[in-house]
Amino acid sequence: MRRGEWPIPWIWEIFYRSKPLVVRMWGGYFKSHDAAIAAGRPVLHEFLTVHHAVQSARQREPRAHRDFGLEAARSGTPVLKIAQ
Repeated sequence: MRRGEWPIPWIWEIFYRSKPLVVRMWGGYFKSHDAAIAAGRPVLHEFLTVHHAVQSARQREPRAHRDFGLEAARSGTPVLKIAQ
């Protein structure tokens, strides 16, 4: 890094099927990769816990009451990506 340049900050973001969520979940401007991971992991864990609870509740609903337009978007597991 040359003198006077800003360091490139690290961010974390939760992605779903290689795309950001409709409502973006991210945090950022960490000084290191490890700091971004340490900050993002608890958020991803909490998100997955809620995601799993919602999925379980939806599976217990009668099929006629589900939102069919969103059904394809609900399959799969969101992931945490770290970027600079």
